[in-house]
Amino acid sequence: MEKILVFGLARTGISALKTLKLKGYDLGAIDDNIDEEKTKILNELDVKIETIDTIDKYDIILKSPGIRMDNPVILKANELNIEVVSDLELAQRIFEDIKIVAITGTNGKTTTTSLMTKMLNDSGRKAISIGNIGVGMLWEIYNSDKDTYFVIECSSFQLESTKNFKPQYSCIINITPDHIDWHGSMQNYVNAKKNVLKNQDENCYTVLNVDDEYYEECKKFTKSNVYDVSTSTDVKKGSFIKDDSIYFSDSDCNKIIDLKDVKLIGYHNYQNVLFCVTLAKLIGINDDSIRQTLMSFSGVEHRLEFVRELSGVKYYNDSKGTNVDASVKAIESFDKNVIILAGGYDKKVSLDNFFIAGKDKFKALILMGQTRDLFEKKAREYGFGNIFLVDDMKQAVTQANKIAESGDVVLLSPASASWGMYNNYEERGNEFKELVNNLRG
Repeated sequence: MEKILVFGLARTGISALKTLKLKGYDLGAIDDNIDEEKTKILNELDVKIETIDTIDKYDIILKSPGIRMDNPVILKANELNIEVVSDLELAQRIFEDIKIVAITGTNGKTTTTSLMTKMLNDSGRKAISIGNIGVGMLWEIYNSDKDTYFVIECSSFQLESTKNFKPQYSCIINITPDHIDWHGSMQNYVNAKKNVLKNQDENCYTVLNVDDEYYEECKKFTKSNVYDVSTSTDVKKGSFIKDDSIYFSDSDCNKIIDLKDVKLIGYHNYQNVLFCVTLAKLIGINDDSIRQTLMSFSGVEHRLEFVRELSGVKYYNDSKGTNVDASVKAIESFDKNVIILAGGYDKKVSLDNFFIAGKDKFKALILMGQTRDLFEKKAREYGFGNIFLVDDMKQAVTQANKIAESGDVVLLSPASASWGMYNNYEERGNEFKELVNNLRG
């Protein structure tokens, strides 16, 4: 049996170690920061701790998603011809005949994954959300039965290290600039996203976005059955919006639901709904069940999440806005008087669209993190002047509360990753919510 080295001991790594140990694999582990808690887990599992100098004994390295391909351990593995894979790839290899619905794209992944999972469960099927949504994949699959659908939120980091990954159902919601610092170029990022389609064949289904810039490139790349979605035009096979209603078209065309009955707010969320409707129809979920789910699903934490209203000021947590396009969609949900909290880790992408979306909407900008000076410079280029630079979230919320007036919206939508200030966007959003909920009118 192959020897597997698990590189990175966060959620992905720990989930993998527990699963692979029970599957009988010879294991090792490597991590830049093995603390007391991790050491305890490794001892309980009887897993050896390795260094970059001792990786040559392994056949495969399972890499945690966030670890870059230019990491010294990965470069050494390449020199030694050791295969480097993600948990997506390993799941495909060690579990047979699992039902996979793979969700990827730049924005909307978490909402679409969560909604699709609820849609399946509401229809009487078994389904769980795993992957980039924050749930360790291999352990969940190991503890589930063969009838379970695994709705996997697939990041570009995970898809980068796949070779045989072949979901029965997949979708690419959209592709816009993101993680260019990690992938090296926009085309590399696009290619990573396209890996979700790479091994699909005529027995598989994929759903693509007609309105997306990379639609034709993705469609030409796949051999699977392609269904379309669009918020702007009718499609022959797939879902679309017409006359303020959602329709599904295949051999015939049926209205699924009126937009006014969909509980999710924001026009960008209708795109996510279209993907779920199409996937649900392909899986065989009936229209009544689809409608009931859409009338009850209100969204996910940290994505345009209403926190509270205080003295006429509404506070929203959009910490999931980790890139410019995601934040643009959040900004477009409001008309005016937006006090925006932005900034974080620099992904090396253009900020222009952020300020174009904020024209006539931004009342003030409160900027923090590594990118705060970049945001300030670009803001002044676009003529914005009410700008505050702060050191942390506490200062940001305090400043927002100080300047906000009745009728204003305070929106945390950083258009940047959380790294450098937080471990993840959840931690960032939770601190924002705690600080907001502790404010006094």
